[in-house]
Amino acid sequence: MREYMSLNLNDEEDVEMNNHHDDVKITSSTSNSQHSHVSSQQFIPQQWLNFGLPYQLFFICSLFIYLLHLNHISTDHLDMILPFLALYAPELNDISSYVLLGLLGIRENKFTQYAVCPKCASLKTLEEVQFDPICRNITFKSPCGMFMVDEHRLMSGEVQRVPKLTAAVNSVAKQLQQMFLRPGFTNKLELWRKRHIPPNVWADVFDGRIWREFQSYKGKPFLSTSGNLMFQLNYDGFEPWTRRVYSVSAIYLTILNLPRSERFKKENCILVALIPPHCKGTTSLDDYLRNRSMNQLLRPMVDELKILMDGLNFQIYNGSSKIFRGLLVSVACDLPAIRKICGFMAHGARQGCSRCSTTFATRDKRTVYGGHGFDTTAWPRRTNANHRRKAVREANAKNISQAAAMAKEGNFSKSIPLTHIPPHCYHMRLHLTH
Repeated sequence: MREYMSLNLNDEEDVEMNNHHDDVKITSSTSNSQHSHVSSQQFIPQQWLNFGLPYQLFFICSLFIYLLHLNHISTDHLDMILPFLALYAPELNDISSYVLLGLLGIRENKFTQYAVCPKCASLKTLEEVQFDPICRNITFKSPCGMFMVDEHRLMSGEVQRVPKLTAAVNSVAKQLQQMFLRPGFTNKLELWRKRHIPPNVWADVFDGRIWREFQSYKGKPFLSTSGNLMFQLNYDGFEPWTRRVYSVSAIYLTILNLPRSERFKKENCILVALIPPHCKGTTSLDDYLRNRSMNQLLRPMVDELKILMDGLNFQIYNGSSKIFRGLLVSVACDLPAIRKICGFMAHGARQGCSRCSTTFATRDKRTVYGGHGFDTTAWPRRTNANHRRKAVREANAKNISQAAAMAKEGNFSKSIPLTHIPPHCYHMRLHLTH
């Protein structure tokens, strides 16, 4: 590590280095100045100064990384570009892209990695799975027992344990904190109050029944006062590669308080988790158990949302702090995803509708839809209380076979409404083609 510090200082400034506290103090020696000079070094991470690199080079590298992101170029290609930068800045000769991103303070991994059980999707931290690679999750009064890692013997003889599946989970509170520190963000959350919409016109979620119902919540003012957020959960899968079948699912939250033009911008979405594909079950019971896995995968997000319902203190842009509360009120995704995340059977089931409990007829082993015509009296509506009551029975089943039979009879695939989807949550089915 280099021990020199190349600094260009003005004649009017005297810089004192405190080696014990590793901080930089800037004092002005001009008595006639009314305001202290602002040094550009206070924007530089401490690790950059400790490494002994010129502070001017920090701004050059930061600008270069910004241009890469602006043109959607991955920083993975930085190793190929660094030798050219080193022609003009020899200090970069012995520095890799990994080290450079760390010195710039932009390599921080904001996700928490979990090892995922391929059978029941139970989560363990990477540290826990190194000491205990067997899944201890209790499923229907018996432990899962699945081995969660692959063991590789290194040339040194050491055994390395690599999780078979991993999931990346991001903190909702930390992402909200970053948003609140952006200038003008908290003001955008209140712009919906200044809208002027003609009577009997529904232009956005603010004009609907849900928004009116949540002006107060549990006897306390909610949307009628500032500092309260309404979340919508979104869930969908995608294939990151074109020549390989490998589907990854993403769960993210959008803040409904924002204007529609701002709501779905990348910087305003809260990426909650990236979920790997699960191993295909060899029996119908394995498939059923795999479908219940969303309970485990949603647990970190739900724990944070429960705390946020009571209120969290956040720092905002002007330097003050404010308590914000938040509620998850809706789920929006396509038909297969809505079945999985809200706890319903697939649309091809005998009771395949998530809005009513109509039992479809079968003909030649195929489900016949619309057998009742358009007689709405023959469409018994589902209720939240009834759905949860059936889920309680399924959770208390003696074994997996009994639970699977209950789920098939009541058209729910898991007990997810018990702990994850709140009683006030609505779901919207989006008929989209990808």
